[in-house]
Amino acid sequence: MEISIDDGYTWSNTVILPSKNVGYGWVNWTFEWNILEKGEYTIKSRATDSFGQIQPNLPFWNKKGYGYNAIDKIKVKVE
Repeated sequence: MEISIDDGYTWSNTVILPSKNVGYGWVNWTFEWNILEKGEYTIKSRATDSFGQIQPNLPFWNKKGYGYNAIDKIKVKVE
């Protein structure tokens, strides 16, 4: 699991938290971010599978969006 705060130019590893889930399932993770300036930021997150495949930047089209697997992003405002 990786995070980018510069629109994907650089990526930083997160810390995957211990879980009882084995195999396919959600995992919790954490990332400490030292913010130097107030402002609006876009945080991107992506995962890599056991074969080294990284989530794509853009989703592949599929009917109803059931197979969505693209890099996720969220906008935050730091005041």
